[in-house]
Order: sequence, then C-alpha cells, then structure tokens
Amino acid sequence: MQNFIQKGSTLTFTLATAVASGQLVMVGALPCVAQGPYPANVEGEYRCVGVYEFPAAAADTAKAGAAAYFDGEKIVVEGDVCVGIYVADKAVNSSVARVRLNGVAMPPVAAG
Repeated sequence: MQNFIQKGSTLTFTLATAVASGQLVMVGALPCVAQGPYPANVEGEYRCVGVYEFPAAAADTAKAGAAAYFDGEKIVVEGDVCVGIYVADKAVNSSVARVRLNGVAMPPVAAG
C-alpha cells in the first residue's frame, strides 16, 4: 500500500506548554502520553494508545470496562472528554487509575 505512512501509536507534536514524562495531555481531540519531559514549544513524542496508570479522583469508584474521563488534571468517572476505559476496578481512596487510551477523545458514554 503506497499511501501508508506509519502505525500511528506514537506521534510527534510541539505543544505550547511544558509536559512531564508520562503526563496525559490532550492534543486537540487526541489523548496522548508524553514519552519524555518536553519544554514548551519543543517537539516531543506522544503515545496515543496503550494502558497507563494515571492520577485519579480519590473519591471516585469504577469497574473495569467503564468509560474513563479526563478533566485536564486527572481521570474521573464523569466528564466531557472520554479518553478510554478503566482496565481494572478503581476503589474509593485510590489516587490512581489504570486506563486504556482509546486513541481519540469521545463524547460522554451513556451508563449501561
């Protein structure tokens, strides 16, 4: 196939703000994880698929398979930006969540 460019699981972007290695960021509608620490306005590599452990709202609980949302700082159980699914149950008082990124931000998912 002559029009194939790359798999697309890791992409190169230049962001206007500095990011830490492992930080979840939104690049437009794409949830990505920084592969290293990058200063503002410097090209960096970002993974947009895979399973990661992220900071999460301690008060939230979730079951594996439930939609995971990002509020700009942490993973939450409800919100406007669905970034993937929980791959493990998240207990109350836990400040981390394991999430599989879905490769594109989605609108809220109806419970069910």
